[in-house]
Amino acid sequence: MIIDEWLLTPLPDEYTLTLFEIIESRLKTASTILCSQTAPEGWYDKLGEALVADAILD
Repeated sequence: MIIDEWLLTPLPDEYTLTLFEIIESRLKTASTILCSQTAPEGWYDKLGEALVADAILD
């Protein structure tokens, strides 16, 4: 799965949780590619829910 234009705008908390569930379900079975104009250091602030953001970016 390729997600383009990743985090052009901040994600609402409910979207962050859904994204985590999608990425978690694909773990060890399929690739996930995130394409962004934002540096990875700035992703955390745009993901909203802190605990879920930590899990996604881990």
